[in-house]
Amino acid sequence: MRARLALAAIAALVCWCVAGVAPVAAKTIPACKTGQKSTVKKPCAASKAAPAAKSVPHWCPIVGATGNLGGNTGRAGGVAQTDGAIGSVSLDCTFTADGLTIQIPGHTFLSATPTLAGDTCSPNGDTVTCKLNVALQKQGLTIAGGWQNLINWKLTPSDPASNDVTNGSCGLTVVLTLTNAGATTYTKNAITACEFSAGDLLR
Repeated sequence: MRARLALAAIAALVCWCVAGVAPVAAKTIPACKTGQKSTVKKPCAASKAAPAAKSVPHWCPIVGATGNLGGNTGRAGGVAQTDGAIGSVSLDCTFTADGLTIQIPGHTFLSATPTLAGDTCSPNGDTVTCKLNVALQKQGLTIAGGWQNLINWKLTPSDPASNDVTNGSCGLTVVLTLTNAGATTYTKNAITACEFSAGDLLR
């Protein structure tokens, strides 16, 4: 009988001890401050650094300008473009621009026609000023990392290039300037090139 009482007393003591012990909360480690290293005495948790943003190159890798030798009867050159010498400028850029100017010093534009929806171009003397569709440019940047544009232009019938029976509008210096909010973001000189030179047979 005494043995039973002793065992019961021990069991009650064990239950009281277990029930009376409060659970130990997990110790939180503070985040490391700038320049702080975690040590045994002062541990801290290093935060994961956010990945560095990828830098987008600010360029127009392809800026081309083409000219035209005009209507002919089987040979390039030799016929004046009495309606006005024609040509075009193509762009392939990795940044947005809301404006473009095309200048051909010493020549006079008659008209300029953009091919991208929402763009408008106005000629004035030797310069064409275009307002560009930034929304479409952003779509191109998101999908392909760049955007393309083509502007077709025509010089006046009396322009020297329109009456040049040797080179037409080939070999003209074209100055391209892209702007954003009125500030110049990119400028480049190009030379109008033609598929054929004077005297080449057309195929």
